[in-house]
Amino acid sequence: MNSTNITSVFLEKIERANKDFCLFDGAEKILVGLSGGADSTCLLLSLCSLSEKYGFTLYALHVNHMIRGEEADRDEQFAKDLCEKMGVTFFCERVDVPALSNKRGESLELCARNVRYEVFSKVCKEHGITHVATAHNACDNAETVLFNLMRGTGTRGLCGIPPKRNLSDDVTVIRPLIYAERCEIEEYLGEKKQLFVTDSTNADTEYTRNYIRNEIMPLLRKVNPSVEDGIARMARLHRSDEEYLSMMAQKHETDDISSLSLLHESILSRVVIKLFSLVSSETLPEIHVRELCRRIYEYDGGKMSVSVADSFTARLYRGKLTFEKDKREKLERCDFDVEAGEGSVFFEENPYALYISFDQNEDIPQTLVNGEIIYKKYTTDYLYFDTIPRVFRIRNRREKDKITSGRMNKSIKRLMTSSDYADKDRYFVPFVCMDERIILVPGVAVSDALRQSTERTQKVSVTLYRTT
Repeated sequence: MNSTNITSVFLEKIERANKDFCLFDGAEKILVGLSGGADSTCLLLSLCSLSEKYGFTLYALHVNHMIRGEEADRDEQFAKDLCEKMGVTFFCERVDVPALSNKRGESLELCARNVRYEVFSKVCKEHGITHVATAHNACDNAETVLFNLMRGTGTRGLCGIPPKRNLSDDVTVIRPLIYAERCEIEEYLGEKKQLFVTDSTNADTEYTRNYIRNEIMPLLRKVNPSVEDGIARMARLHRSDEEYLSMMAQKHETDDISSLSLLHESILSRVVIKLFSLVSSETLPEIHVRELCRRIYEYDGGKMSVSVADSFTARLYRGKLTFEKDKREKLERCDFDVEAGEGSVFFEENPYALYISFDQNEDIPQTLVNGEIIYKKYTTDYLYFDTIPRVFRIRNRREKDKITSGRMNKSIKRLMTSSDYADKDRYFVPFVCMDERIILVPGVAVSDALRQSTERTQKVSVTLYRTT
């Protein structure tokens, strides 16, 4: 394909997205989220080419998350220089995301995302901008759908990245590159002889999304070279279904249990999620949604309560469903961090204990005794090594903890919320670690690096006990 065709075909994809989703409707000023990477650089260039035709003025915003040191400063300077060359008004915000994520108790990735949209809102309000353009593309959309699918998502997670959504009452987020694939973006930049910066963490497959991008998607393209288009079609169908179901749920929104009990679960679950969203910005875990639906269907007029999302309680009482924040601000906890080898491991003021065995054939005891306290066997997990380490680090949960399991970098908070552990016990459960890396959450998740394989032949059993 010659360069003229590369440019025209690429811009046609943006215009098709605009036609399908009305992206530029009412857009007099558009703020481009400019990281300096290939996608956002392409977005800025392509929108510049279309700005006169559609009558909008471009602005660009770079957010320096202060995570990658000199590399982050390099990206900031690149974005600034590019905007100067193109005559685009440039804004830059520096936010110490590592410090802020620690303060908020959020993961770095989540905190960085939240910060970006907070800054988008701030800049738009200050300069009267109504549209924010982000560089999400067809490959991002496919990767998001696969990521959600592996987590066991419902219909909403299969909708993919919305081409257009409200950031606030006055600001709309648009994704003009939603039909463009990453290879097409790079071809477009190559034709324009436009350089871009590369985030060194993009190649790190320890991050689940990077693993999907670099390992899984190439395999799927061998089965279907147009896999992104196929996933996009599926996502559009699910978006249509989700819009209808959400509309029906809105029509039936009520806290009256007798009315709720008449709804199909697909509608009831959405009403429950909506009611919870009115009192909390947290996500109501699916396991709790299902439990509440079951309680609503079985409600006999009495009083019931269910602990949900760490710090809320759902109450079914006098025919109404309500959500109340727990009176205690934080769960009671007793922090511990010890080294332990083979044998029993006890913790002060803790209902749990561990028994670690390096013996491949040992019968695991059904109970442990520590003074007058008796612990009953709860669950057993197995770790596999080339060489068994002398000691392990045993500690309780910390904010932002994660474990790599099932090829996914999973949030411990999310895992514990959807587990069988009671709210009051979740900070007491002992995790097994090697240095700073969590390798076992008993009964919940085992690190991929220590699952059974032909290379690892040495087995360690870790048994969790609880007081009777």
